[in-house]
Amino acid sequence: MFSRIFLIYSYLNPNYSSSFWHGNHPHVSYDYSSLSDYYLDFTCRVKPLAYASSDGVPLLKYPFCSDPQYNPCAVAQWGLGLWQLYRRSFASAQNSKQIEPSSLKSQILLAANSLCQTFVYTSPTSGHWLYHFDLPAYSQSSPWSSCISQAQSISFLLRAIQLIEDPLSVKSVQNIVDAAFNTLLESTLNGGLCYSSKYLCFLEEIVSTPPSFILDGAMYGLFGVFDYFFYHNLDPLAQPSVQRLVSTLSRTLFLFDLGYWSRADLYPRRMLMPASPYYHSVHIAQLQALYSLTGIHRFDFYAKRWHEYSKSVICRSCAFFAKILFKLVYY
Repeated sequence: MFSRIFLIYSYLNPNYSSSFWHGNHPHVSYDYSSLSDYYLDFTCRVKPLAYASSDGVPLLKYPFCSDPQYNPCAVAQWGLGLWQLYRRSFASAQNSKQIEPSSLKSQILLAANSLCQTFVYTSPTSGHWLYHFDLPAYSQSSPWSSCISQAQSISFLLRAIQLIEDPLSVKSVQNIVDAAFNTLLESTLNGGLCYSSKYLCFLEEIVSTPPSFILDGAMYGLFGVFDYFFYHNLDPLAQPSVQRLVSTLSRTLFLFDLGYWSRADLYPRRMLMPASPYYHSVHIAQLQALYSLTGIHRFDFYAKRWHEYSKSVICRSCAFFAKILFKLVYY
């Protein structure tokens, strides 16, 4: 038992992946169609890296892996944070991170090049980014792909492309984004990342059997879909694919409400998993962004409801003990 508790708290070790993911990500209000910023603030991702590849992009250390691993989602979020700092450096004479715009630009292009180099085409018009390590929590064996890395890489590359000067390189990035987008919306039955049935259309962070329905991954996935249509000067809400995804999410949000906290997923092969405080705050910021994007009041309702949970000592305590129980059982 004590060894398992130690493993739980090892995730708080700054050398492990959790230290990269955790941070404050408030909702960012801006002209979404301009792709000038991002829906959540990822500037906290720009920090000294505990592990990096030979070319300088983030690697993450997991307790269940002997070596640091390449995580395409981490690279995309790092890139988005760099992009936000780069854009804001022109709007303010004082760059809060004290990083020169030229340095930020070179790092943005480094992240973009890394994602382009690691993209795997499965056909001329489809492909994905792969994770080359097992994920025991969802019975995933290497290699596997995810809607969150797919969508956030799309979001990042559509911003980074504005800094690429070579027309051939721009075309290459556009081809990768198109292929990634096709796979993002392709059915999981056909190698894609979208669980689709008669009544549901849900982007899957983990393509599992049965479906896992991870909430933050689905919402990040939606942001990537919105960005793709914004880039092509199309109204996302007029697209049937977006309408189905938004409708499914708004209709199923109540399933993620535990009455005291938000739920991380709907994976049925284990006890329910409350979101960590970090992911609970991410859920709230994502819902705020979706309300701004769609005007659907259910997103606003749950954003406010879950924010109230965060302010309650009783709710926070219930979530804490439920999470500890979950960790003791499954880790």
